[in-house]
Amino acid sequence: MTVRERYGMLSTERHGERTTTLIGVGAAGFNFVVFVLVGTIVLQDPTYGGVMGLFAGVGSYFFLPSFLGLAGAAESTVEERGPGEVIEQAGGSPRLAVAGAGLEVAAIVMLVVALSPVEETVVAGVTAGVATAVAVALVGGGILSRT
Repeated sequence: MTVRERYGMLSTERHGERTTTLIGVGAAGFNFVVFVLVGTIVLQDPTYGGVMGLFAGVGSYFFLPSFLGLAGAAESTVEERGPGEVIEQAGGSPRLAVAGAGLEVAAIVMLVVALSPVEETVVAGVTAGVATAVAVALVGGGILSRT
């Protein structure tokens, strides 16, 4: 028995892609504002906070709608399916979602570097953030290509 038969329409089918996109836009705006505020208040560097917020906001916009679509596709049946089938059913661009996740992780890494006792915080933080985003995108892309 599928989840659809048991509970009716799935939430992603009922609301569609527009709702998941709106959730992604809302999360992107929230992440941007939070990281800018953290950069301004805690780090006393609004520019650095803006860069962290940009990374986190764009990452949320790309990652969250795909993640919600993937969750909806995974719950659509209770039978065992391979990850490739679930990703295909979810739609969207999985590589773009992985790149978005990399940008979100990059913002967190930038915050950690800024809170550490490093002399050149801006240079070290941006470098670490970009390196993290690229590494997550490459590793995630490699994993996706094997599914």
